Amino acid sequence: MCTQFTPLAKYDHSHAISQCEHGTIHLTWEHCTFRLAPEQFTQIADLLGRTQQTGPHPLYHDILVVLVQANKGVNVWIGAVGLALSFEGFELLCALVLQAAHALQSVHIYRGHCLDMDDLAQQPTVPYYGSQTFSTN
Repeated sequence: MCTQFTPLAKYDHSHAISQCEHGTIHLTWEHCTFRLAPEQFTQIADLLGRTQQTGPHPLYHDILVVLVQANKGVNVWIGAVGLALSFEGFELLCALVLQAAHALQSVHIYRGHCLDMDDLAQQPTVPYYGSQTFSTN
């Protein structure tokens, strides 16, 4: 069970990305939490980064599918779970994912192991108290 979370990016309690002590990335979007391996999250960040540069456009990849609904919004599928987002929501998702990817790279946490223990000790963690939005998988 995950009990300690290192915040990587946060908009509010319903839109945040953190990493637990096991190294799993927890992407919380409203009432849904995606639990991703660091490699998966990095791959998603790379794909969304490319999409954000050119504006929302259809993208088909084994881990990420982005479908643009003309004048309605963007559907984003991460694995088998889909999010129906407004264009503003898609921009927020991209911004949070890219911010978290940058933070993840600077924290040097990979699968729960830190390359520099002094750096890890300086990173803030959030204990799980049962009422947090984060998943306890």
